[in-house]
Amino acid sequence: EALEKNEEQQSFAIQFDTANEISQNPPYDIWKGIIENHRKLIRDSTELTKQLIISETELKKIKSKSDLDERDENSNYIQTHIFLDTLNNLFSNEFRVIKKLFVDDFWKFGIITFGQIIENKIAYSLFSIGWNDNSKQIKIYKGSDNFQNFISDYLSVKAFYDENPLLTRPVNYAYEIIWEYLKLMLERNLIWSNNQYLQNEYLFHIKDRQFRNSEEEAKTIDLISLKEKIENYFRLIPYEERLMKQFPEMNNNLYRALDYIQNFRIEGKAIIDRLSPSKGALQSIPPSVAQNGKFPSDIETILFNYWNNLSDSYEDLLTEMFPHVRADLSDSEKFNTVILIPIIQKFSFNNQDLNVPFLVIIKLKDHNPETNKKIIIEKNESKISVDYFSKTITYNSDQYSIYEIEKIRFSELSDDMPIRKGVYNLLRKNLKMYFDNFIKKG
Repeated sequence: EALEKNEEQQSFAIQFDTANEISQNPPYDIWKGIIENHRKLIRDSTELTKQLIISETELKKIKSKSDLDERDENSNYIQTHIFLDTLNNLFSNEFRVIKKLFVDDFWKFGIITFGQIIENKIAYSLFSIGWNDNSKQIKIYKGSDNFQNFISDYLSVKAFYDENPLLTRPVNYAYEIIWEYLKLMLERNLIWSNNQYLQNEYLFHIKDRQFRNSEEEAKTIDLISLKEKIENYFRLIPYEERLMKQFPEMNNNLYRALDYIQNFRIEGKAIIDRLSPSKGALQSIPPSVAQNGKFPSDIETILFNYWNNLSDSYEDLLTEMFPHVRADLSDSEKFNTVILIPIIQKFSFNNQDLNVPFLVIIKLKDHNPETNKKIIIEKNESKISVDYFSKTITYNSDQYSIYEIEKIRFSELSDDMPIRKGVYNLLRKNLKMYFDNFIKKG
């Protein structure tokens, strides 16, 4: 009704609540500029990028010593082109996330080798070929420097002394390069998804770690208040100093926090509730069990929220970062039902009985076509009948196919950001299975 106007009106005014304003003033523009400059800084300066490709500056230094324009033929170029084609396809499609995060968009990789390509050894570096560049894809370094000098002069150079994997296993080796790079990204926490649970968890981590008002962990966040606190903090630190402290892999990157706050504000939210179990909630379970011999009363809620948010966050990350291999990495393709069983086991230590909590995770396939995702919390493990011969489980008269059964300590769930830790563990596990399969085939 507020938007209706009569025939005599040429226009009408809409009144907005100023408390819900999403600022477009200079400070907001500064944030966005800082974030873009920061991303460029990472691409330009990180040693991960330097390990991947030779820089334009370095490339210019050796152009005069490379075979840039001469046309030549070599039977070993066949396998080298297979290697480059495989690598370029992987970087441009299945694992474009690496290219997106660390190097500017370009057409494809080329390769510079130290001397001719031979079977028993090779030293090489990849370089980028722009969309407007007609460079040869294989360049031969003809400098007078010895083999060892060439290797030590450039961080991006890879060397093999007893084989040439470009010739003996070109497809296999291309997958190995991608996998090694992804492992580095996982180790350094460089993959960040825009999933709501992960953004929510990150903001609560920032609130609890850097802007806590009391000893208790926050249950809600006033987004406007948190934004103001971060801005005030930034005003106290010189731009250059704070920029260097906010690298993407840092768990306390406040630029990321501002970005996430803005995302929630765009959705119209001024206050957010904690959606996932906190570090403190998960950390408190082992000592509580050790002291009382039983789980806290809210254990079912904690476990349900943990697994529900973890599985949704993981699937969202695949859709966002790995869309071309989502079917290979997705857990939803492998199982659709999870039974979580919290158990307590007794151990003797120094003549004392200790109660240690564990979580049994049973991943199952429910063949009912209507089952999309089912999470069951069962405290009584005797209700579950396992047939290891047929690899099935019977629960409440329903039969399921077993995909996997694992048992972990509750202490393994705890982290500054438990859901992100779980997502990274799942991604690392499923990527390893994927690459083990392809590398063996290679």
